[in-house]
This record gives sequence, structure tokens and C-alpha cells, in this order.
Amino acid sequence: MLTIIVLVGWAAIAPAGALAQSGVEGFRSAHFGMTEPQVREAIRADFRLGNAAVRAVTHPVEKTRVLQVTVRDLVPGGGGQSQIAYVLGFQSRTLIQVNILWTAGDPAAAEALVAVGQTLRNHFLADRARFRNETVVANQPLADGRTVLFRGADEQQRTVELIIALATSTKESAGGTGSTRLAGAQLRLMYIRSPGNPDIHRASPGKR
Repeated sequence: MLTIIVLVGWAAIAPAGALAQSGVEGFRSAHFGMTEPQVREAIRADFRLGNAAVRAVTHPVEKTRVLQVTVRDLVPGGGGQSQIAYVLGFQSRTLIQVNILWTAGDPAAAEALVAVGQTLRNHFLADRARFRNETVVANQPLADGRTVLFRGADEQQRTVELIIALATSTKESAGGTGSTRLAGAQLRLMYIRSPGNPDIHRASPGKR
């Protein structure tokens, strides 16, 4: 049986990751407002990945263009592979969001992913001066069992959000008791230019 559990009470780990000094400008070399060629060049600069390694798709509903890459060891010390999606706005065709997803399907990988979550959460908390104080949230449980490890917005409402979901497996013993252990995890980090007014396709009433 898989059960989503909430993660709280982590100890500090050395910081990793990056935000621009003025606030939330984007992810590493990819800044909000960049065109597709500029984002591709940022991917090349950050990860030494050429165009052949970039998969371009169009979101079927939002009609945004998404550039997807797979990167190993994005955060030093663990996490395995991460999927990074650079989202270009429907109208502007410039960078509006970056989504980073890690998925762990076994106990050892899940433990490593917990450490990645610790690293990122503590980094953002250490840099909380870049966010408006009233927007900062840490270790907030959600109704669906996930946990917002960190959320914060800068003066222009540009937002960073880090969410984790953990799964446990329960093994029943002959005596009717069970033991529980960490079985899997999923961690999602998002850099969002305008969460309240995203540049996506909106169908008119009565139209698809």
C-alpha cells in the first residue's frame, strides 16, 4: 500500500541553486522574458546540452511552447535525474516559467531526494530577503498530502515554489502488525513569472 506522508522538521544542509540578486529572475542563465533561441543558449551554457538534447512540445490546452531537457545531479550530492521544462508564453513566446521535477521510485533514491529537498528549502529560507516577507511559506501541508517546502514571491509577484510528496510502503507481518518505510518521492521546483496572470491560451466561452 502506498500512502502520501508529510515531511517536517528537517535539519539545515549547505545551500545550492541560484536566484538573481534582484529577486526571482528565472533559473540559472535562463531569465524571464528570453526568447526561444536565448533559452536554448542558456541551456547550452548551464548544462552543455545542444539542440539535439532539447525536446520541444506544445501544451495541448494552454498552447504554450515547452522546451524539455533531462539533467543529472542538478543539485550536488544527490537527486539523480531531473526533468526541466522551460515554458514560453502563448502570446509573448518568451520565458514565463521553469518547472523542475525529480522522481524517486525506490527507498534509496527517495532518501537522496529528501536531501535535495532539504538543500533547496534551506537555501531559499537563507535568501528570504529576496522575497516579500508576507509571501514566505515553509513546510505547509496541503489537503492532498503533499507539502509546500517553500513558497515566496518578490516585489513583482515572481514566485518560487518547492513542493514534495512522499510515499511509504507498509508490509504486514504474520502477527498482524506492519512496518512502514519510505518507498518513493517526488519533488517539484517552479520558478513562475506571473502566477496570477499566466500567458496561456484561454478559450472564449462556448469555444474550445
